[in-house]
Amino acid sequence: MKIVRSIAGVPIRLTAERLDHIARRHPEMADQEEKILETITSPDCVQEGDSGTSIAVKSYPKTPVSQKSCAVVYRN
Repeated sequence: MKIVRSIAGVPIRLTAERLDHIARRHPEMADQEEKILETITSPDCVQEGDSGTSIAVKSYPKTPVSQKSCAVVYRN
């Protein structure tokens, strides 16, 4: 498990279970743990989500698919 702080200073845990969940629903994100963590710690923008969540968004010029934005939803 890795713990990072969001741009707002909230500690966010990324567990093996969450990584498995992400990879099952988004196979292109398998082995992209560093991009997920970087998106949380230094996003291009953060949007308010539903039910007390935030959505961190960061654009990447190169991903396993192509140029894409990574969006990570986390609880505050």
